[in-house]
Amino acid sequence: MTEAFEIQAAHRIEARPVAGDFQYTSVAMPQIGDGEILARVIYLSLDPYVGSILRGRHMGEAQPGAGDLVPGHGLAQIIESNVAGLAVGDYVVGETGWRSHAVLNSNTARKI
Repeated sequence: MTEAFEIQAAHRIEARPVAGDFQYTSVAMPQIGDGEILARVIYLSLDPYVGSILRGRHMGEAQPGAGDLVPGHGLAQIIESNVAGLAVGDYVVGETGWRSHAVLNSNTARKI
């Protein structure tokens, strides 16, 4: 598999988000380095805080602009690992963003 996808902001969002505020984008499959894992995102947490972040109103976090990945936590299954204690097939949760595959490190991925 050489391609993944992301859901990105189509522009800066000022009001309640609607479908036209997002764009589906194909990207190269991420590569991992030392201390990182590659995980296939299975479920996204669509929490209310994401709407606040998208409108630039969440505890000082930067508002995503055009082409930026939509933030969010996800449940993912490891498909490649360079981290001791996190093996291929394990499930983790972490800040994956709205994407099909995410690179996480041992500090940001919590095994479940």
